[in-house]
Amino acid sequence: MIRCPYCHSTTVGRIGTSQYYCWSCYYEFAVQKQGIQCFRIVEDGSLTEVEEFILKG
Repeated sequence: MIRCPYCHSTTVGRIGTSQYYCWSCYYEFAVQKQGIQCFRIVEDGSLTEVEEFILKG
């Protein structure tokens, strides 16, 4: 089960390859080898990076 790295909710949907959207906080995030990038959708529909989460292996 995927959890949102920002709010930790499980209400996450897949929107692309390794890309997800959280229905609780409305943030989008991408899972990559280097870590997780979290984005906020701004008023004009574009994405702004919130912060980067590094996966710990």
